Amino acid sequence: MNVALAFFWASSAWAGDIPERPTPPAPISGECLETVGIDVGDDPPGAFGFGGDAGAACSAVLVPLSVYQDFLQTEIWAEEIDALYRIEVSQLAFERDWFRDELLRSEEPEPFWSRPGVMMGVGVLSGVSIILASAYSLEHVSGAAQ
Repeated sequence: MNVALAFFWASSAWAGDIPERPTPPAPISGECLETVGIDVGDDPPGAFGFGGDAGAACSAVLVPLSVYQDFLQTEIWAEEIDALYRIEVSQLAFERDWFRDELLRSEEPEPFWSRPGVMMGVGVLSGVSIILASAYSLEHVSGAAQ
């Protein structure tokens, strides 16, 4: 038991520390200051350089480049963490499923023949019947020899 516990603590420490999340990049010169949503037919703000009176031909979200770059860096970071802890996560999922199944099994009513009183009664009746059968056969064997 102690060896298994020590192995568990040692194996959980082998993976090392979680890598730090990358720092967000500095804003790029000339990028939008904030994320802006545009619906079909809306007049896009003039600062975005669309120009004209036709309005937007589609719905869109204008995202600053540094925010988009931060999203990409965070996605790469998340994939590294996923690769680093994939085995541990699958092991935890397996253990979670096992304990859930054990809990469900423990909540089920115990079958009649598996109850301790029934098993003890069957054992006593089997033992008594074996002893009686042995005594009966010994009586006939010894009676037949005379």
